Amino acid sequence: MAPFVCDGCGKCCKSLGGFFRIMRQLARGDYYCRNEITGEVFPVHVQSAFADEIDEEFTSGEWESPGSRTGCIFMRKNPDGPGVVCAIYPTWPQICREFRCYHMV
Repeated sequence: MAPFVCDGCGKCCKSLGGFFRIMRQLARGDYYCRNEITGEVFPVHVQSAFADEIDEEFTSGEWESPGSRTGCIFMRKNPDGPGVVCAIYPTWPQICREFRCYHMV
């Protein structure tokens, strides 16, 4: 079987990420989050390219409105090409690291 290569489709962030909630901000770009499925609480650090945008959404409460977001608050448009990227990739939680995307043929 060929190894999986991410194509930036965002299916993982759209499904699992909808269950992530920011519990509180520790500092600019640093947050405590909760996975509402497992109850896991985890710290994350937002990459600097996305820190202002996410901070603004968090501070305004915009991301909390029902129906305001599909998927993870940390899923962002890829600034370098098509698809999406994870703004917390270096500190992403265990559930994200274990996710395996399968494409049906």
